[in-house]
Amino acid sequence: MSEGSKRYVSVFRGEDVLRFLLEKGPGWISLDQETGLYTATPQNKDVGTHTVTLRVKNANGGTDMQGFDLEITR
Repeated sequence: MSEGSKRYVSVFRGEDVLRFLLEKGPGWISLDQETGLYTATPQNKDVGTHTVTLRVKNANGGTDMQGFDLEITR
């Protein structure tokens, strides 16, 4: 937790039930909504960089997002 004037307050707690969503990404990525585990099964035609955005929600309306670039090489 930050000690400064812009203190971070966590919206997720250990007992929260979370739901994971794939906001943006190629069709060959699947995401387990309960565990957040994602599986990517690209083919040779998918070589390159792809943007992926994941969102997590709790039952109380808390939400967070994480985005990253996934580079597929041969």
